[in-house]
Amino acid sequence: VIWVYISEVFPNVVRAKGQSLGSSTHWAMNALISLVFPLLAARSGAYPFMFFCLMMVAQFFVVLF
Repeated sequence: VIWVYISEVFPNVVRAKGQSLGSSTHWAMNALISLVFPLLAARSGAYPFMFFCLMMVAQFFVVLF
């Protein structure tokens, strides 16, 4: 879904740059989460899942409105 959304947000003139920035940000955040999550899970049990749950709720409202 993210790839379709990003490609539709930007006008044709800057679409390639916007897609590149969005894709880079997406993969950078995936790498960061992959590095940080095991540390958080080992130290705090199930609490990291609460963070991700809250982020998904926030995304729901961003998409809704």
